Amino acid sequence: MLSKSLHEELIKHYCDQIKIGKISLWKAGELLGLNLREMMIEIGKRKITLFDEKSLRLDLEFANI
Repeated sequence: MLSKSLHEELIKHYCDQIKIGKISLWKAGELLGLNLREMMIEIGKRKITLFDEKSLRLDLEFANI
């Protein structure tokens, strides 16, 4: 298991990637071992707004909807 500080750095990195549209919320959660709700809490802590059109499309594609 990753140390807590390393895991926090990874969360920060993936939240930054979500913010600039490089990765979807679903995919970041999968890579971090977090569920969607946990990822939503993490981005909320960082005051990142979600679901511009591109982010929504990526999440829907990842969820096969």
